[in-house]
Amino acid sequence: MTTGSENIGMVLASGSPRRIEILRRYGLSFRVQPAEIDESIFPGEDVFAYCDRVAREKWLAVAARQSVFPGEILIAADTIVALEGIRFGKPVSREDAFRTLRALSGRPHTVHSALAVGTKTPGAFTIYTATADTTVTMARLSEDLIAAYVESGDPFGKAGAYAIQNSDFRLVSSFDGCYAAVVGLPVCHLEVVLREMNAAPSEAAEKNCLYRLKGICDLDCAALKRGMPVSRETVSAAAPVRNIKKESVLNEVQR
Repeated sequence: MTTGSENIGMVLASGSPRRIEILRRYGLSFRVQPAEIDESIFPGEDVFAYCDRVAREKWLAVAARQSVFPGEILIAADTIVALEGIRFGKPVSREDAFRTLRALSGRPHTVHSALAVGTKTPGAFTIYTATADTTVTMARLSEDLIAAYVESGDPFGKAGAYAIQNSDFRLVSSFDGCYAAVVGLPVCHLEVVLREMNAAPSEAAEKNCLYRLKGICDLDCAALKRGMPVSRETVSAAAPVRNIKKESVLNEVQR
């Protein structure tokens, strides 16, 4: 699929299978370079500000690599599940998954997604940032259902210890917002950012969004495109990049 500029290289700063699949369905060709940073939350840090910071730091960490070339579009993202100011990350154990699902059971929570998208030149990084918030209300989960779901292994590797798209376990009662954001990447929001950069595919994201095609998501993408705020900043390439753990092995991913 052609973009607003021909032959633009793209890099996804994530190894998430869900994000990879969403971008593939959007029609993008891209390489994968997972960001490996310290994602610890600072003492007293607001959970939404934390998510925004982590997405930006993932972007900076990968952009600093020599394997990302000037002019390539780099896409980074982070997603959190939050309830009453408490962040529920990826469960680290069966007990943690149980605790998370019990806490979310029967209650609405927020899935906050942060995007950091941009390019680099020899002297500077240009970063566009945007966010998406989706309200998800969980069904009332019995202990038996939670136990079966945890035993399935599906909660692991997922913020909030659940996958909204898992049709074998109906954990979610309702949602308001972007379904794809809960799965892993708010693709219609990403399109708005890419349009700001004159780099969006010619075909609208919602025409290739699996969840809209299935009738699951009815997000008003037209309204989103008219009014979604996008921030832009330029950062010196000489600025220190915090929290880099290690250089990741480059993986090729094509449409």
